Amino acid sequence: MAVNAIAATARSDFTHRIADLADEPEMQADELKAYFDSSPQELLDSHNALVSALTATQAAADLGFAPTGRLTATTIQQAIESLQAQIDALSAQI
Repeated sequence: MAVNAIAATARSDFTHRIADLADEPEMQADELKAYFDSSPQELLDSHNALVSALTATQAAADLGFAPTGRLTATTIQQAIESLQAQIDALSAQI
């Protein structure tokens, strides 16, 4: 399987934390504005990447599934394929 695009959208921290700035930053106004805008932009980028990953045709192959009963799949895609195989097997018996 390719790298999980959904997991790749996770963020552990922002690149530029406002709390890390000095009490009186030695920055020009435009630099300070860009610094303040960087974290919301990173969050927006991560959100958009997550939306894209979740709406992609291969998303079900990247989403986990807890095995239950006769479904031993570990992804939603595998679970759907297993269910389809079981339905096909029952249909063949009719």
